[in-house]
Amino acid sequence: MFSVTSCKKTTNNTTVVQDSIYYSAWSTLNMTQDIVSAGDTLYIQDITAPKITASVVSKGAVVAYYGYVTQSGDTAVFNEAELGYESGVTFAVGLIEVTGYDTDLSGALFRYVVIPGNVLTTSFNGMTQQQLNKMSFTDLQKTINSAKQTSGNTLTP
Repeated sequence: MFSVTSCKKTTNNTTVVQDSIYYSAWSTLNMTQDIVSAGDTLYIQDITAPKITASVVSKGAVVAYYGYVTQSGDTAVFNEAELGYESGVTFAVGLIEVTGYDTDLSGALFRYVVIPGNVLTTSFNGMTQQQLNKMSFTDLQKTINSAKQTSGNTLTP
């Protein structure tokens, strides 16, 4: 008697890295004008940001950067304080609102970095949102690139 037995092993395992740093690609702002009152104009753009979860809003951080392409083809990068214009960036679950106060930032580049709470605590020594907003892009880039749990686009200027 001769018998042949075969076995096929199937696995549908999916590895999910939770709480990873996410950084968006550069996108060009295209703002909408909103005249609040005579002489008081806002320029606003809402950006859909599904990586900004309730957990990120309550325990993590989101850092925004502006940029423009220089004559040499490099991207000059600024945080909100360095931009030189009155602007504001607010975050909510799944949404970023960029506001220019009497300044239309259309044409400027915009990028954001989402840092979950556990990464904020370990890689950034528990820095606050306000402290992160003052970090230069280069310093944030060095910290992120040295962190082991990163996903998303390559964080380069």
